[in-house]
Amino acid sequence: MGADAIALSVVSHAQNWLVNQLLVDLAQFHPADLSIVVTQNVPDPDRLAARHGAEVIVNERPRGFGANHNAAFRRCDAPYFCVVNPDIRLNMDPFPALVQALQSERAEWKDLDPAYADAIGYVLTALAGYLRERPVADFVLIVLGDHQPPAGVAGEQPSWDVPVHVIASRRAIVDELVASGFTNGVDPQRTPIGRTHALTPLLLRAFGSDAQFGVNVAGSGAGGERPQPGANRVGL
Repeated sequence: MGADAIALSVVSHAQNWLVNQLLVDLAQFHPADLSIVVTQNVPDPDRLAARHGAEVIVNERPRGFGANHNAAFRRCDAPYFCVVNPDIRLNMDPFPALVQALQSERAEWKDLDPAYADAIGYVLTALAGYLRERPVADFVLIVLGDHQPPAGVAGEQPSWDVPVHVIASRRAIVDELVASGFTNGVDPQRTPIGRTHALTPLLLRAFGSDAQFGVNVAGSGAGGERPQPGANRVGL
């Protein structure tokens, strides 16, 4: 196994049809030293295709995100381990650039703040670029927070609350969300308005509002601002 060998782990939650498409891409765009572990976490009527020598793990009972990928990690001895979602599609080989980045930018494990800030900055830049390309589009964009960063960044016993932002071109959707407890603007309130499982019906109710595209579209909800299409923002 070479110095740039990569082990790839993907977990299917009744998503074998997506995994099969990913395996097709990997068969076409992949480095020479690539091993794949596919974990079928729940029963699936679709069969996994035998491609690229992928090792398949079929769980007797569902396991969590970390447990599944840790189990795959223990089966691998490559110097690089890559976690991939089933819905990823490839039109090129991304691994040489990833390996080069890892080799040139070693993380400072005792001071993760700069790297974490860079990661957040990258996400916000990508999001802003996406919105700039769609200034007059009729759309709803939901931005969800992820798990907490390491304790070295977040401190001890960080909150498990998940920030949720909804960016919509239709003012009525934003108004319905604000009436449900969301806050105008990009800085969400600190007090959560409900559990995560209550988010779906709340959003569906807002999306069913009698909204007309391009009517009463404002910036962050502050009075007196010039209307900007697609710029409604609410935070949970």
